[in-house]
Amino acid sequence: MADLSPSLCFYGDDFTGSTDALDALTSANVSAALLLEPTDEAMRLLPDVQAVGLAGMSRAMSPDDMEAHLADAFRFLADLNPRVLHYKVCSTFDSSPTKGSIGKAMEIGRRFFGDRATPIVVGAPALGRYVAFGHLFARAGHAPTVHRLDRHPVMSRHPVTPMTESDLRRHLACQTKLPIDLVSLADLEAGHYPALEANGRAVLFDTTSPGHLADIGGWLDRESAEAPIFCVGSSAVETALAPRIGAGGTFRSPPRLAQGPCPVAVVSGSCSPVTAQQMDAAARNGFALIRIEPAELMEDRSMMAACQKAADTATTVLQTGQSVLVYSARGQADFGVAVDERQRGDLERRIGMALGKVLATLVERAALRKVIVAGGDTSGRVARALDLVVLQVVHPLAPGAPLCQGSRRDGSRIEIALKGGQMGGEDFFARARDA
Repeated sequence: MADLSPSLCFYGDDFTGSTDALDALTSANVSAALLLEPTDEAMRLLPDVQAVGLAGMSRAMSPDDMEAHLADAFRFLADLNPRVLHYKVCSTFDSSPTKGSIGKAMEIGRRFFGDRATPIVVGAPALGRYVAFGHLFARAGHAPTVHRLDRHPVMSRHPVTPMTESDLRRHLACQTKLPIDLVSLADLEAGHYPALEANGRAVLFDTTSPGHLADIGGWLDRESAEAPIFCVGSSAVETALAPRIGAGGTFRSPPRLAQGPCPVAVVSGSCSPVTAQQMDAAARNGFALIRIEPAELMEDRSMMAACQKAADTATTVLQTGQSVLVYSARGQADFGVAVDERQRGDLERRIGMALGKVLATLVERAALRKVIVAGGDTSGRVARALDLVVLQVVHPLAPGAPLCQGSRRDGSRIEIALKGGQMGGEDFFARARDA
C-alpha cells in the first residue's frame, strides 16, 4: 500500500455521492482522488493527494451486507492514518433500518476510532440542504422552494427509502441505539461547541449557512489535531474541512481528453423527476433517447437481447455524430410488470448491470472519450462495467456532479460524469456533452 497519510479519507455510500465529495474538495484546491476499489492495485494508480475517497454502494445494502463490506472498507481507509474518516451519505439522508442504514454504518465505523463522540454534519447550503433544530430541509432540484424532508415532493415518495421523518435524531433512532445530542442554531450562534469525549454518543450539527460550515470545519480541525475523528454526513464535511486542508494549495486537474462538443453516451437508471426533466431537455438539445424496458431484464436471455438491441440502436446513432441517452425510467419506477420487494431489488441490480453492459459496448464500438451516468446505484454498477479504478475531477458541471477523468484497469482513460437523481440543472446532459 502507498505510504501516505492524507488529512481526510471518506467512504461514499454510493458512487454519485462519492464524486460529490470529490467535487467539494477539488473546488477548494484540495488535491484529491477517488478509489473505486480498496486494493493495492488501485493504490499504485493513486496520485500524490491530500484526501482519498473510496466509492461504495452501501446505500443499497442490508445491515448484514454492510457489516462485512464496511468493516473491510473502513479498515483499508483507517490504515492510511487520516485525521478524519468520513462516512459520506446523501445530503437528503435517505436510509432505513433495512436499507443503507446510516446508524449501522456509524456503529461499524466507531470500531476503528474508539469511543469518541461521532459528529454528524448534513446541512449543505450550496446544495440547498439545511438542518435547523435537528430537522432537515431540502430543495427539489434547482427549484427555489425549500421543503421539510417529510414533505419533500421527491424524497417523501422515494421508491426504496421514503423519508417520512425530517427530525434526523428520530430518523436515526430507528437505525441505532447510540444516543444523539444536538448542537443547535442557538448553540452555534453562542459558540458552544462540544469536546469530543469518549462517551459513546453522536452529535448532530444544525447548519443553515456557509458561515456555520466554516465554524464547524474549524472545530473539526481542532478536534482532529487531538486524536483521529470518525464522522458521518454529506459533502458538507468536505466543504467544511477543505479550506483547512487546501490552504495555500493549487490543485491542478489532469489534462482533458475530450474538451469541447463531441458525441457522448448517457445511461440513466434514475427514477427522479429532476432527471426526467433533464431527459426532456436532452431530447430538445439533440440527444436520441432509447429506452430499455425493465420487464425485459428479469430473465438472462431476454436481458441479453435487450442490451444487444439498445447497443445496436445507439451505435447507429453515434455513428451519425448524434449523442444518445439510454434509460430505464422517466420520472418514476415504471417496471412494466408487478414485482414484490425481493424481485424489485433484483430488477434494480439488473438494470444497473444492463446499462453498464450497454455503455461498455458503446465505449469500445464508438471509441467514446466522454460518458455520463445518472442514478446513484446505477453509477456503481456502470463504473465497474467500465473497469474504472481511480477518478479525479477535471471540470465543474454542477454542484455535486463534476466531470471526472477515470483511469481504467487496462491503463486507458475516459471522462465521466456521475450524476445523482436530484443533481444538476435542466440542461445538465447538454452541458456535459459540450464541456
